[in-house]
Amino acid sequence: VPSGSGQTRSAAVTLSSLTGTAVTVTPSVHSVVGSGVTFSVPAAPVTVPATGSVTVTVTVTVPKGAPAGDHSATLSLTTGGVEVAHSVLYAFVI
Repeated sequence: VPSGSGQTRSAAVTLSSLTGTAVTVTPSVHSVVGSGVTFSVPAAPVTVPATGSVTVTVTVTVPKGAPAGDHSATLSLTTGGVEVAHSVLYAFVI
């Protein structure tokens, strides 16, 4: 993402059940590394079907004046307050 562009980019993350049972998870973003860039996901719980998949939209916002370089965060999926999956989110600002 170009530094100083004031751009927002979104990507769909596909979630699938590996257990063969439906599960409701709540997505969240934490452990942000780098300043000035924000990562976000909808705060509403999503139900991952027993078969098939569902998508969650992840958005990164790079405001004008954001520092160049690596920016990352952790996407966590929790159910009942317990983390059941996580992934790294990454943006490189040029």
